[in-house]
Amino acid sequence: FYENCRRANEYKEGEYSQIQGEDKACGTFALELFKLGNNGHEWSHLDAALKDDEAFALKAATASGDVLKYMRDEYKRIRAIVLAAVTNAGQVLRYADQSFRKDAEIALAAVTNDGAALRYVDPSFQDMDIFVLPAVKECPFALQWASTRMRRNREVVLAAVQKHGAQLMYADEQRKRDRRIVLAAIENWPEALQYADRELRGDREIAMAAVRRDGSLFSRVAAVSENLRDDRDLVIAAVRKYPSALKWASSRLRDNFYVVMQAVTAIPHEATPMALQHASERLRQNIDIVRAAVRGDPEALDYALEPARSIVREEVQREAEQTIAQATA
Repeated sequence: FYENCRRANEYKEGEYSQIQGEDKACGTFALELFKLGNNGHEWSHLDAALKDDEAFALKAATASGDVLKYMRDEYKRIRAIVLAAVTNAGQVLRYADQSFRKDAEIALAAVTNDGAALRYVDPSFQDMDIFVLPAVKECPFALQWASTRMRRNREVVLAAVQKHGAQLMYADEQRKRDRRIVLAAIENWPEALQYADRELRGDREIAMAAVRRDGSLFSRVAAVSENLRDDRDLVIAAVRKYPSALKWASSRLRDNFYVVMQAVTAIPHEATPMALQHASERLRQNIDIVRAAVRGDPEALDYALEPARSIVREEVQREAEQTIAQATA
């Protein structure tokens, strides 16, 4: 910016003839603009002298790879320019000459910068861990472009789910049955449970890892294994995160005072008032349970049963009247 301010003064003072080369066409300013990122489209507005200068094109690609998209086809066939571009904007490989997709150095530079570039490299590279590993470590959905063999490779899949658990969806079925991989995916992103093998979704250790992070996932493990619906510790872990998970607990646990109390007194959540709805009728009539639930959220009273409902309502009204009286005293 300051360099171009200086140049503007030189123009103003009549020293135009002293400015040579790319500076004469505001090349310095253009390069600074490209460095800001996402300004590759400005290439079309450059002075013809700059666009005709291969050396400047290399500088521009080095400053911002996305400029390659807007360059003439001639430049897209020049290796140095393409390498400079994909080094800082991997996905522009799609705009380079097709031959560069088979260039190992360019392909590796592209996927290392942006894992999504894996979709544009030659299929032979999609079947090599040296290219797939950096891609899945950088991009949270790159595994989908890896070869079938790579999606079965334990090291590759583990690295992928450690980047983002959602990549488990692209893994080979064999890896969806791999306990370590499934646990790593869940620890990274609990929703990955849905992509695990059905047998593992019914595994207590896997289920516990998931519901401790997202209690709503209890519905999925409960649907797979009846035994988990009656697992006291698992249900408690679930309702503490998502009170309405009580809905999928066994009838025995929905009638357990401690379990239900954990649900109705959980950290405030939009589902907390409804937790009482899923308790047994006996506990919906229990004054201590109803009182605790209403203390957390008055809307819980809608799910209470008599006689606890009337008793707690009177207590709430009495407390409200006392509060008003104290405020006006």
